[in-house]
Amino acid sequence: MRSSGSSKRTAMRFGGSACEVSRSAAVAQDGSLFIGEGGTLYGGATRDHLRRVDTAGTITTFATFAAPVSRIRFNAAGNLFMGNFRIQPNGHVFQFGAGAYPSLTNIGDGGPASQTPCGDGEEDLGIAFDAEGNVFCSALTVRRIRAIRFGAVIAEPGSTVASSDGTAQAAPARQTFSQSLTVTVRSPEGTLENGIRVDFVAPETGPSCTFPSRGTTYSTLTDINGRASASCAANSQIGSCVVTATPLALSQSAHFVLTNTASPPRRRAVGPVPFRGPV
Repeated sequence: MRSSGSSKRTAMRFGGSACEVSRSAAVAQDGSLFIGEGGTLYGGATRDHLRRVDTAGTITTFATFAAPVSRIRFNAAGNLFMGNFRIQPNGHVFQFGAGAYPSLTNIGDGGPASQTPCGDGEEDLGIAFDAEGNVFCSALTVRRIRAIRFGAVIAEPGSTVASSDGTAQAAPARQTFSQSLTVTVRSPEGTLENGIRVDFVAPETGPSCTFPSRGTTYSTLTDINGRASASCAANSQIGSCVVTATPLALSQSAHFVLTNTASPPRRRAVGPVPFRGPV
């Protein structure tokens, strides 16, 4: 049920029960309801199905898991996190943490996140993020707060990256290239990856370019269309260089070939010729 915006707070039903699926669908059978960006509602209709109700009242299955639906959190990029899962706005699910500890005497501290849970406790599992994209989880079994370095923004293993715009272009020395350097990141299933950190790196010496950071490195996140972009200005050295763009934790890069050309000669201003009368 939900309340209307009037002062009388009239209650209205937006989801049916399990016995009413011919007319509508249940949003959450276990009481786990969460409000997302823009007022979208999320709920665990069954222990492994996450359902979504948009602002028009349409109910759809957003994602399915091999685990119970637990507490949900959204990070600043708009990705949804639940337990050891990251869910993209398009519904693609990536399990970044294992489902069980190696053992209670060796819980996997210092090892890969794929071999140990970030946290546990199902519906009681707390999850949070910081500005760098690190993930923090409550691990009730071992009574700890665990962290995954850059866990919110790392690329899923097996993802791909490709340059979309900006390669094979030239600019005069000390001028900005006309096209931004743009890459597209896709998951192993081919879906567009949102909120993934991409690191752009230009050569430190010789012909190169500088980014808005005023250096030869620049990091940004992909948008909902899987695209990450960076503008770049040619330095004073004439010649060509290669700029790489690498999604965080992915052993694959996109490449951009840029050429710095000589600046056009400056035109000297010529004043008016003084008039000379007859001699």
